[in-house]
Parts: sequence; C-alpha cells; structure tokens
Amino acid sequence: MNTCTVILVLFVAILGCSNAVKYCYYCTNCPNPFTPNSPYVSVVQSKTGLCAKQSYSSDPLAPNSRGASGSPQCVVTGCRWILDANGRQVYTCCCTGNYCNGNM
Repeated sequence: MNTCTVILVLFVAILGCSNAVKYCYYCTNCPNPFTPNSPYVSVVQSKTGLCAKQSYSSDPLAPNSRGASGSPQCVVTGCRWILDANGRQVYTCCCTGNYCNGNM
C-alpha cells in the first residue's frame, strides 16, 4: 500500500510541475541588442508554455518582436519560416521555459 501512495504522490508532483505557469518577454520592435530591463520590454504569461521571437529576417540583429506563442506559431521548438496572417514569411523561433525568448 505504501508503494502505491508513493507512486501516486510522485505522479501528482510531476503532473503539477509540467503544468506550471511559464513567462515570456514581450515587446514589439524589441531593443537590439535585447535587454530585458528596457522600458519597452514587459513580461507576459504563456498559456501554451511556449515563447517566441519573430522577425521578417533570419538576421539575429534584424528588428523583431517577442512574446508568448499561440498554437499555430509554435508546434515545435526551434526556428523556422512560417506564413503570418497576411501571407508574409516570418522567421519564428520557439522555445520552452521561463523567459527563454530573451536568449534567441
């Protein structure tokens, strides 16, 4: 009986950790180089657990925006070209973890 209790407690703990709230940096026309303490950068909660950085160029110094990711933006972590709502190519980098879009 003790073994079942321990397994149940571990399962609940792991499930609780996987559903923990994640936070992302948010800015449009983000500062370059990126500085999280800029007055133009805020923090938002990610409902999906994913954060993103988007730009119309793959150049790391190009103008970009950062924020929490929605489902169609990020289906996997990493960087790739996607089409935005207007049909334009957008270089999108997706990541998991708190404030992970600050280091992209």
